[in-house]
Amino acid sequence: MNMLEEPSDQGIRLRTTDLSHYQALAKKLRFPLQNVPSTFLQGNKQAKIKGRGMTFTDLRQYERGDDIRLIDWRVTARLGTPHTRQYDEDKSQPFFVFVDIAESLFFGSKTQLKSVLAAKVAATTLWQIHLQGEPASLLTCKRGELSYTAPSLSERHLHKCLLHLTQVSQPPTDLEPDAAEQRNEDLLKTLQLLNRHLQSGSIVIIISDFIHWPDSMLDLCHRINAKGQLLFYQIEDPIESNQARATKNSLSLFFTDGNSMQKRRLDSAQHIDDTFLDTPSLSHYHQVKVSTHLPLRSQLLRRKT
Repeated sequence: MNMLEEPSDQGIRLRTTDLSHYQALAKKLRFPLQNVPSTFLQGNKQAKIKGRGMTFTDLRQYERGDDIRLIDWRVTARLGTPHTRQYDEDKSQPFFVFVDIAESLFFGSKTQLKSVLAAKVAATTLWQIHLQGEPASLLTCKRGELSYTAPSLSERHLHKCLLHLTQVSQPPTDLEPDAAEQRNEDLLKTLQLLNRHLQSGSIVIIISDFIHWPDSMLDLCHRINAKGQLLFYQIEDPIESNQARATKNSLSLFFTDGNSMQKRRLDSAQHIDDTFLDTPSLSHYHQVKVSTHLPLRSQLLRRKT
C-alpha cells in the first residue's frame, strides 16, 4: 500500500501502525506558520548549529557527521558498533501539541469521526516536529483526564505519543453532552498547564473543533501566544454546520458503527460560524480547517501548493 494512502478502516478506531504511516505525509509538508510573516519568528527561531545540553535523552548508532566527542565508548565496545549519546539541545525550539478530545469530537457523518481526524492531524504534526529535529510535547484532555508528556526528541517518545492518540481517539460507549462547568474547568486546567511549561520561542498547536470553547479562554491564548506562536487546527464535519444553519431548532441525529446506534443532538448555535475561533481578537492567529469528509493527505497537500 502507498504510505500516503489512508486505510479505509481508520474511520472509527486507529492502531499505532496506522498513525506511523503519516510519517510519509509529514515529509512532504511544511508548518503553516513558516509561510506566515510574524514578528514572533524573528529572533526566536534558533540557530541551525545547536548547542549540547546537559540532560541525556537517548543513545543511537553513530552517523557520519556526528560529533566524535559524543561517542559512548563503553556501549561501542559492548555492541561492536559506534554509538553516540544524545542530549537536550540548548537551542532547541520546543513544540507543544494539545489535542482537545471533547464529547463533540465523537461524531462523524461520512468517512471518519472527528476524534480520529484529530488524532491523524496530531500524528502528522508530531512526525513533522520529529523530522525537524525538535523536541515535542503532547497534551490531551478527555472527560476530565489530563495527560501531559514533557518535550522530548526521542523516537521512543514519539511512538508512545502515537499509542496514546489511538487510545484517546476511541469513542466511549456512553456519549453524553459536555457539562459546561466541567468543560470550562478542563480547558482552564490544560491551558494553564501549557502556559506554565512554555519556553520563549515555543510553538503551540491546538487541535479541536472549538465547539463550546468559552470566551474566558481568550486571555490564556493571548498569554500563550506572547511567549511564541499559536496555531489552531479546527476539526469540522460539514453536516454539523449545514444542518444547524438550516434549522433554528435543535437537531437530533442517529449514527452507528455497525454494531450499536447512538443519538447525537446538535444545537442551532453549534456550528462553525459560532465557534471560539471566530472571536475578532483571534483573527490574526493562524488557523487551518480540516474536514472529516475528505482524506487528510489531500487537504494538507492542497494547502502546500
